[in-house]
Amino acid sequence: MKRTNYYLKLMGSALLFQSLALQTMASQFSTSEGIGKILTRMEQKFNVKFGYDASISNQKVNDLADLSTLKKEQIVQFIQTISDGNLEVKKIDEKLYVVSKRTNNDVRSKNDKPISAVSNEIRGKVVDQETGQPIAGVTVRVKGTAVAVTTDGNGVFKLPNTADDAILQISYIGYESIEILAAQAGTIKLAKSSEALEEVVVTALGIKREQRALGYSTQSVKGEDLTRVKGVDVGTTLTGRISGVRVMNSTEFNKTPQIEVRGLTPILVIDGVAYENMDLRDVPVDNIQDMTVLKGATATALYGSKGQGGAIMITTKKGLAEKGTEITVNTNNMFFSGYLALPEVQHSYSSGESGKFNNDDYVWGDKLDIGRTAEQWNPISKQYEVSELTSRGKDNFKNFLEPGFITNNTVSFTNQGDHGSIRTSINHIYNKGQYPNQKLNLTNISVTGTTKISEKFDLETRLGYNRSSSSNNFGSGYNDQGYIYNILVWTGPEYNLKDYKDYWIVKDQSQNWMYKGWYDNPYLIAHEKTTPELINKVNAAVTLNYKVNDWAKFMVRSGYDYYGKSRTQQNPIGIYGTRGGFEDFGGFDSKGKYMKADYDGFATTNDAIFTAKKNFGDWGVDGLLGGSIFYSKDNNLIANTVNGLSIPGFYSLRNSIDPAKAVESRIKEMRNGLYGRLSLSWRNAIFLEATGRNDWVSTLTKDHRSYFYPSVSGSVVVTDLLPSKPLWLDMFKVRGSWAITKSVLNPYEINSTFTVTSNVWNGLPTASYPNIIKDYSISPTQRDLTEFGFDFAVLNNRLYGNYTRYYRLLHNQIVKAKISKTTGFEERLINTKEEEMTKGHEITLGGTPIKRENFQWDITMNLSQNMRYFHKLDPQYSKDALYVKEGLRADYIEYKDWERSPDGQMILNSSGMPISAQYANQLIGYTAPKWFWGFSNQFRYRDFSFGFSLDGRIKGMSYSTMNGRLWQTGSHPDSDTPYRYEEVVNGNKTFIAPGVKIVSGSVTYDKYGQITEDTRVFAPNDKVVSYEGYYKRAYSGRWNYWDETFIKLRELSLSYRMPDKIASKFKAKRASVGVTGQNLLLWTKEFRFSDPDVGSEDLSSPSMRYIGFNINLTF
Repeated sequence: MKRTNYYLKLMGSALLFQSLALQTMASQFSTSEGIGKILTRMEQKFNVKFGYDASISNQKVNDLADLSTLKKEQIVQFIQTISDGNLEVKKIDEKLYVVSKRTNNDVRSKNDKPISAVSNEIRGKVVDQETGQPIAGVTVRVKGTAVAVTTDGNGVFKLPNTADDAILQISYIGYESIEILAAQAGTIKLAKSSEALEEVVVTALGIKREQRALGYSTQSVKGEDLTRVKGVDVGTTLTGRISGVRVMNSTEFNKTPQIEVRGLTPILVIDGVAYENMDLRDVPVDNIQDMTVLKGATATALYGSKGQGGAIMITTKKGLAEKGTEITVNTNNMFFSGYLALPEVQHSYSSGESGKFNNDDYVWGDKLDIGRTAEQWNPISKQYEVSELTSRGKDNFKNFLEPGFITNNTVSFTNQGDHGSIRTSINHIYNKGQYPNQKLNLTNISVTGTTKISEKFDLETRLGYNRSSSSNNFGSGYNDQGYIYNILVWTGPEYNLKDYKDYWIVKDQSQNWMYKGWYDNPYLIAHEKTTPELINKVNAAVTLNYKVNDWAKFMVRSGYDYYGKSRTQQNPIGIYGTRGGFEDFGGFDSKGKYMKADYDGFATTNDAIFTAKKNFGDWGVDGLLGGSIFYSKDNNLIANTVNGLSIPGFYSLRNSIDPAKAVESRIKEMRNGLYGRLSLSWRNAIFLEATGRNDWVSTLTKDHRSYFYPSVSGSVVVTDLLPSKPLWLDMFKVRGSWAITKSVLNPYEINSTFTVTSNVWNGLPTASYPNIIKDYSISPTQRDLTEFGFDFAVLNNRLYGNYTRYYRLLHNQIVKAKISKTTGFEERLINTKEEEMTKGHEITLGGTPIKRENFQWDITMNLSQNMRYFHKLDPQYSKDALYVKEGLRADYIEYKDWERSPDGQMILNSSGMPISAQYANQLIGYTAPKWFWGFSNQFRYRDFSFGFSLDGRIKGMSYSTMNGRLWQTGSHPDSDTPYRYEEVVNGNKTFIAPGVKIVSGSVTYDKYGQITEDTRVFAPNDKVVSYEGYYKRAYSGRWNYWDETFIKLRELSLSYRMPDKIASKFKAKRASVGVTGQNLLLWTKEFRFSDPDVGSEDLSSPSMRYIGFNINLTF
């Protein structure tokens, strides 16, 4: 409660700041603005760069600062004029100008003073212009001499015996090179290079490398792009932003998005450490500096088997650009604003069957609202009474739903000193679900620090704590008997659910409900059939860097993550729905049940890495050698009552009628590895690289536990080799790679062990042998990846993009093959000879269609495809079917429903009812989308920023359980037809099912379901049948497989950065306010009742729209 009050006070303060800020509007251009802002606009207008010390950014200008008529050749005079002669400008070349103060170097103001300057020694600090983060490894050279130094881990450099009027040349890969006067060497800000291939990306093991040197595909997203709209999961924001990455977002409470990279699950790497027990939800988005996705096995080969699905590399925020302290508050609050997808049902007919009301089953009952009466349960008097049948409950589901909302608040404290930095952040997320008693609290506390021990040593540390607490995780699905199952599918609209909030007749023993089987009072489900969960996680990492010399480094790094998860499942006596709850918990019990599960474990990854990089003329060598030790341990303990509760309402294992049952397990795994990489380059334009890793794993036998992963890649920057290139072509690079990855079984999977069950016979346990034959000669599954592609930038980098084509061969796969039960077993663990080939396309296009002084429009588009095909078949174990052939897709959907004529019409029997198919399963379609895509836009106008993102899928199918079950039970909105009315109200059956009947002849099928002989003669069906009876039988079938094609407006944000003079009124350095939205609009091709985003449908909960506001303050 105290924590909640704290955050409410924090939000209230933020709202107060917002109201104060909105009282004042910023002018377009003010003489109080500093020269730094004007120089930035001139850079955008003329495509030039200005080198200057940060101390002159706030230099005031006069009212002659008008850029509308300024020409490029007037730049030097213009700056001198608007600064009243206080600044001087030196033109280095056509694209570079150096701006400095016109003053005597011996008489300098305090603000002009660099970090340190003593006699003939020049000191300075180099930082990123956008983030203010210090940059290590920057080359600082005295122009015209051989004197050069590099910045240390804090971005600081020292130049002895250097004159104040010397020109310093400052350069670093991925940034624009600049020249400044030595006397102005204070805090120097470097801008990211506009050249696409100068980008530096985080690669495997957390090592930064130039994009141009990579022979494989990577893609990055800046942290600021992820924080514009803050929901529960950053994975939702990631949807559609990176080609090859498919994110499937669930509408269910407390379900994290499923993320796939090229169809596989990636590992999560934070600041170079791969974590075993963490996911993206455990990383607050406000802590992310940038995120890079390594898409292929070549990129992640050095991680071994864990990296076969690619990697999500996160670099977290650390220190400041200058010495001092900074406090940042970022709050985003979004509220329910309607539904994108909501189930619909008919509300003209009651529960019951054959047109008669009852509370036994189905919704094929009597007509409502025509004056008919029946004996019904009165939830107020809690007895049966005769009353009129009306549609009083037509809005039952909407009334049961509750408005959801999301708050995501972060406070961070950063301190930068002379020898290091420390950053502490506290993040809290609260999510109110759409059903009663659904509340999620997520808390994260993280601390990161860097320390420069000496000129040779520096230390990086990270410590994080996560707490996740949810009140009730039950309520969805058909087989789990969730809310839609109870309210919409199997009960009618003749009762008002709001009258059932008092859900007890006898507390803890008998529920206030009109049904006596299968279905429960939804309010009782929400508050009594509970499944709370508490998760605590701790993660830590320590990295020690040692600089051997100018070209070699040694690093030792240790990462650790721990989790503790507690789950409780309980239900009172007297329930009727016994399915559902946590997976593997065995459902609920009508006699009452209490179940408790505790899971805990840890994993540790330790690396020692030696890196070297040196140039020899036109040639460059870059390599590393390293070793890794991984160890994990997991403990599980699950206990539950047996045969009910002795005392109603007392939830304890000690209250079990029979002796409580407990199951305990321990799992350990160890994996050691040695790895290396060697990269060669020529003229920084042609690159060739090879990597290798050998692992020894504890999960396989001694003869098979050692396995090797090689990779080879290369790239050529073609534009750097051309004697002259077209003016419109900025860059063109080709690349290609090949890699092998291997994956092994989970611990103990090759061991044949007895399963022991306690208290089976007279209190004695039993032991059963597994029904699977396990082979100790099992070897790892192997995947061979080949990819190639190109990157380009044209029109002065106004348009850029890349394309990747990849092939991934899956072979030697470990599978459980079905065998004859006459052997005494059902399955056999083997390495199958069946092979699959995954083929994919990845396309990214981006650019800046409009770029003006006060307005800029940036776009990014991603288009991806990932499909699996049969490459080879196992003659013994592969499925024998027409759609299982070499070259055909492996993600097939097979189904058989009803007998059909050659032209596809349903065949009805002599009673006018459908005939179950007598042939083998047939191909219906495929699960994977043909394409999935994303389209992001960002607009900037002065201090306003507006952005939105769209994404979607093309093709791919899934089964709509909702559609089929609503037809079966009589709840489907399309079942309210004249046929039904005539049958229920007037007792006349008038429905003739569409299809044909067989007049004569017969048909013969082969084993594949193909017609070998057909002498049938058909005629249109003319048999009148019961409308109810027909759909009770014909509800299932291929017509429930729907195309998942959809388009979604995923996110939208509009923000305004307040002028500094307004922010300073409440002691802030920077302030911004904005409007945010998530999950805003949805168009689907076929899905009617639910959101196809998750890639499946099982009575999916409604998809909610969120709209809210964001406030960001920096002190």
